[in-house]
Amino acid sequence: MTSTARLLAEFPTLHDVTVIADYDEVRQILASPKFVQGAYELTGSNLMRDVLNSVDGEDHRKRRRIMARLFSERALASYRTEHLEPVIARSLREVSSESAGGKPVRADLVPLLWRILFRVAAGVTGIDGLESADAVNRFIRHVATFGRALTAEWAKEDPDGLIHQGTHARRRIAEDFYAPSAARRSAMVQEYRSGTRDADSLPADLITMLLLHQDPDWDDDLPLREVSVFLMAATQTTTQAFPHFIIQLEKWLDEHPGHRQDILGDQEFLRRAAYEALRLFVASPARIRRATEDVVLNSGRHISADERVALFFRSASASAPVFGANPEVFDPRREYSGVAPWGLAFGGGAHACIGRPVVTGVGSRGQSDGTIVHIARALYRAGLRLDPDREPVLDATTYYDAYESVPVLFGNL
Repeated sequence: MTSTARLLAEFPTLHDVTVIADYDEVRQILASPKFVQGAYELTGSNLMRDVLNSVDGEDHRKRRRIMARLFSERALASYRTEHLEPVIARSLREVSSESAGGKPVRADLVPLLWRILFRVAAGVTGIDGLESADAVNRFIRHVATFGRALTAEWAKEDPDGLIHQGTHARRRIAEDFYAPSAARRSAMVQEYRSGTRDADSLPADLITMLLLHQDPDWDDDLPLREVSVFLMAATQTTTQAFPHFIIQLEKWLDEHPGHRQDILGDQEFLRRAAYEALRLFVASPARIRRATEDVVLNSGRHISADERVALFFRSASASAPVFGANPEVFDPRREYSGVAPWGLAFGGGAHACIGRPVVTGVGSRGQSDGTIVHIARALYRAGLRLDPDREPVLDATTYYDAYESVPVLFGNL
């Protein structure tokens, strides 16, 4: 069976698209203005309508400029100190307090990761009201349900049912969290515009940015749609890659025990390991693009106008000519040059992931720990290890390569 036939057999939802798994072809399509967003056939007219992920051209450029303000070097440093570090500490305290007692503390990495990442995403987005455990649990439940609806095209369940549930979940997000948070920020923006509040005192979050730069052409519900989708976009890569990262890293360390001390002893080791995990375990099975006109790629492949292509990042990022010998194998010591160490995990071109610096920690002023590495360091300091008595469980409801449960132990909580 050819690689293309294998991918089509593995992902039956792709029966009407052209599979592209070659690294150079994928990169060329991502960078070409002759290809536009081609996904979200099931959700593009409702849940995803006119949001950053689904629009192209000038609308996309204008929206991206607004949202790029969230990812300045100053903003990233603020997120780490004001959101990420306190949330990690609080979430680990909760895990410890909920344990049955004794050492080590048993936990599940997947819901722990959700607690951390959805709280951080709420802070960056501008969602208030997550002080109580009940509020946090409701928020996570609603956003996760909404997220499953956004990926209905990759579901093994009834997509219409998921979209119905997602629509209801977004309504709850709006009523319980978004509306009161937006009302508070709207009042502050009005004070700023009237001259009674300084710009520096405004929150540096997505809701505030959308209110400050609201376009008269937007419909009334666009900010809510943008916020709802952003909450998932801000968490999806990390929530799916992180469990793979820990599982693969632990497996590799079992085979190379002399490197276990490097987890906390070598500043670069965890970064390299995280980038390797991102390269191999991307969120979506494929990214869909549509050609706006006939295109002939550098490889000679012809793509017709309106033809949809499925770009398989994981296969493309396992290209031996680009990433060296055994590119499909997780190896934190991998050496290569001239390409991003995380491969195509964040896409490219106009629709490249705008939050990539948050995840990787790599910005114009150098390198720091991104969210994946920051969380991993904190969990390993708390004595993280996989639970030898309980196996990880893959999520059987989706074609996404995601875990439903990853049992772990903490020896230092």
